[in-house]
Amino acid sequence: MIHRITRTLTLASFLIASAVPVASSAPPADPNHKIVDGVEIYLGILSAETMRAEYAKGRKESAMHGGIPAGPDYYHVNVTLFDTRAKVQIRNAEVEVRVEQVGGRSELKKLEPTTINNTVSYGDYVRMGGKNPYWITVQIQRPGSARKIQARFEHRNY
Repeated sequence: MIHRITRTLTLASFLIASAVPVASSAPPADPNHKIVDGVEIYLGILSAETMRAEYAKGRKESAMHGGIPAGPDYYHVNVTLFDTRAKVQIRNAEVEVRVEQVGGRSELKKLEPTTINNTVSYGDYVRMGGKNPYWITVQIQRPGSARKIQARFEHRNY
C-alpha cells in the first residue's frame, strides 16, 4: 500500500513538473534589433550632445554627415545590416528612416553609408525633442532588389 502511494505521488510530481514551463535561458529580446526577410537590422541612437563629448574634433566620427549639429534635441541614428543566410554585412544598400513623434512631427531622412573599422553602417542626424515616444521606421532596398523591406522601432528619450 505504501509502495503504491509513493509510486502515485512520484508519477503525479513528474506530470506536474513536466507541465510547468521552465525559464528560458535565451536573452531578453533587444528592442533595437529585428530580422525581416533575411535581413538582420541593428538600430543605434546616440544624442549629438554625447557625440560632441565623446568624439574630439578631427576624428572621423565628428565629421560624419556634415559634422555634429549644435543645439539640443539632435540624435545620430545608425543602422547596420547583415544578411542572415550568407552571414555577411550588407553593403551598398539604400536606407531611409522616418522618425515620427507620436501625435507630433515627422521627418524622413536618407541615411549615408559610413565605414568605420571595416564595418559599414548607415546614419545621419535627426531631431527628436521631448519625452513623447517616437516611431522609427527603417526602409531598406538591397542592391539588385526592386523590393523594399521595412522594420519599425519604438524609441523614447530619457
